[in-house]
Amino acid sequence: MMDYIKRRFSLEDLQNESTDTIMTRSTLLDSHMNIPSRQSILESKLIPYRNVSRHSAGNILYPNPFSNIGKDAVNQQTEIELRSSQSILKEKSKLLFVIDDEQIDWSKYFQNKKIFADYDIHVEQAQFKEINLSAYSDGGILINIDVYRNGKHIVRSFCPDFVLVRQYVTDINVDWINIILGMQYGAVPSINSMRALYNFRDKPWIFAELLKIQQRLGAEQFPLINQVFYPNHRKMFISPQFPSVIKIGQAHQGLGKIKIENSYDYHDLTSIISMSKCYSTIEPYINGQCDIYIQKIGNNYKAFSREEAIIKIKK
Repeated sequence: MMDYIKRRFSLEDLQNESTDTIMTRSTLLDSHMNIPSRQSILESKLIPYRNVSRHSAGNILYPNPFSNIGKDAVNQQTEIELRSSQSILKEKSKLLFVIDDEQIDWSKYFQNKKIFADYDIHVEQAQFKEINLSAYSDGGILINIDVYRNGKHIVRSFCPDFVLVRQYVTDINVDWINIILGMQYGAVPSINSMRALYNFRDKPWIFAELLKIQQRLGAEQFPLINQVFYPNHRKMFISPQFPSVIKIGQAHQGLGKIKIENSYDYHDLTSIISMSKCYSTIEPYINGQCDIYIQKIGNNYKAFSREEAIIKIKK
């Protein structure tokens, strides 16, 4: 397990900690983005919060007077950090917001790195479940994170210059598409793009786009595996060829996927699908040599081979 995110603050930052409230960052708003009016718009939206002290911030979190006992107990164990961007970020810096869990500390990969020749890179990191936001048609986006780091409760608000998404948007019993919609609404640039993340929510949607490419190029130039899509269990009365693989819903990393060997297994599984209320796809089982991943960044392509899944199959 890698260390939690390490953040470096100057002595002046630490001295100002008791008076700073909410971290605001007028990014996407500088000369590189050519949108000079957004800074004043976002600042005006934050005016009611800028003069909130630590004590009054606690009252906001615990508005019920009968909860003071609980508030005092919690405050002994956690520290709510509400800082302004002026005390955390240098004047010439860009804010990179990474959406990922705590296993990887992304700040160390950008330490002492610069962009646009003389702009430092400041990294904020949080998981989808720790994020909230507001997006304005006339002023960009304001990200709010509520995280626990090294036993401290940290609350921050900022406007990112760029977002790096390293978590699944949708998974089993999880759907963070509302966060993606907000970031798209706020026109925040990202990798992958919010448009791509939205379109890649469901694998049948991706396969449908691949079919369009196949229709344009031909099956010989762009071969695809044979696949059948069912929105529910009611049409799954025709047995496929065996062995086959059935994938249920939008889970990842092998979840919701099962290999079936005969018609008895198939009909048993359709009864389970009827309880899940999910779509499903069926395709022939192929014992391949490896998985191939293709990465495209700008005009650069990279191909990666993964053999771990094949090793598991051989066992």
